[in-house]
Amino acid sequence: MKARTIALGLVALLGCSEERLNPVAGPSDAGVPPTDAPTSEVPPDAPPVTKKRDVLTRNPFGDVAETQNLLWDGDFEWTSPFTDQYGWIELPSSPTITDVEIGPACKSGVKCARIRKNGAVVGIAVSSATMGLEASIWIHFEAEEGQAPACAEVSAFLADIGASIGPKDPDLALAPTSDVPDEDGWCQLRVSSPARSNKTYLYVENESASSVLLDDCVIRPAAEIPISQAPPSRRMSEASRAGAEEAVRVNRHPVDDAPNPARDAYRRFRAR
Repeated sequence: MKARTIALGLVALLGCSEERLNPVAGPSDAGVPPTDAPTSEVPPDAPPVTKKRDVLTRNPFGDVAETQNLLWDGDFEWTSPFTDQYGWIELPSSPTITDVEIGPACKSGVKCARIRKNGAVVGIAVSSATMGLEASIWIHFEAEEGQAPACAEVSAFLADIGASIGPKDPDLALAPTSDVPDEDGWCQLRVSSPARSNKTYLYVENESASSVLLDDCVIRPAAEIPISQAPPSRRMSEASRAGAEEAVRVNRHPVDDAPNPARDAYRRFRAR
C-alpha cells in the first residue's frame, strides 16, 4: 500500500509539471522552448486556397413561405411539357414554357424559366375580390462577359388581357428595386395594385441583349390601395398587348395535341 501511495504521488507531481513542450517539434527539438514565430504561417510560395464547391439547400416545391401566392405556378416547379394544366404561356402561342432551367442557377426551388432575347411569357393568376395586390418577380441576366445589363431591361406588367366582363383593369408596371443586379446577379421588380375587378395576368418581356432567368414570381393579396394613390405606371405597347391577348385566347382552355418539341422528342425516343 505504501509503494502504491508513493507511485500515485509521483504521477501527480509529473502531471503538475510546468515544463513547456513544442507539439510540432521533431525528436531533436525535445525540451527546446518554442520561439515567438508562428509555426502555422503559410509559406509565401504556397498555392492559393481555392473554393471547391458551394452547398445550397433548396425546397423542391419552391418558395413555400408564400402561402398566399395567387399565381398558379410562381416557382415553375410544376411547369412541364406534360402537364394538363398550365401556369404559364410562352409567346407567341406555346401553352408551356419550352426552356426550363433545372438546378442551382434558379432563385428558389430547383426549376425556373428562361426567356430568350425578345421573348415574353404570361403567368396565369387570379385576383382578390376585396383586397389589393402586391406583385414581385426575380430576374437574372445570362449576359456575356463585358455586358452590363440594367434591371429595367426587362418589362413586367399586371395586365387584364383575358376575356373581361365590364371595364378592363389598368396595366400596372413592376418597377426594379435597384438599377443594377445584386451581387448574385438578380434583380427584383415589384408593384402594389388597388383591387382589380377581373382576372389578373402577369406579363414579362425580355428586352435585353441576353437571355434571362425568371423565378420566384409572387402575386399576393395586400391591404387595398386607393386608386388615387396607385403608383404611376406606363402601359404595355400595342404590339405586346396584341401578342399576349392572342396567346391567352388560344390557350385559355385545355389544348389537345398542341405542338410541343419536348413531347415530340419523347415520342421519338420511345419509338426507338
